[in-house]
Amino acid sequence: SWVGLDNHEIGFSNTRLGQGANAALPLFGIWMQKLNADKSFNHITRARFNSPSSAVRSKLNCDPVKRDGFFKRLFKNPNKKKSRNFRTGKDKT
Repeated sequence: SWVGLDNHEIGFSNTRLGQGANAALPLFGIWMQKLNADKSFNHITRARFNSPSSAVRSKLNCDPVKRDGFFKRLFKNPNKKKSRNFRTGKDKT
């Protein structure tokens, strides 16, 4: 069954009901169970990928990078001068 709702006149009363995890995941799970149970689909459900080449592995071997969270990056204003220390309650000088 299609749960993509291309017809925007059809909708759910809230996004919790209409989200993919609630609407599509149960259908996908049943379909995958049926595929796994049918041995004629083993070439698909039991398929294995080749290992990536050494060139690809070297490109994936990156140093970890720590960044600020999404909201901190969104609302950060590096030009704003801090005027109060909220831990001590005193004005900064």
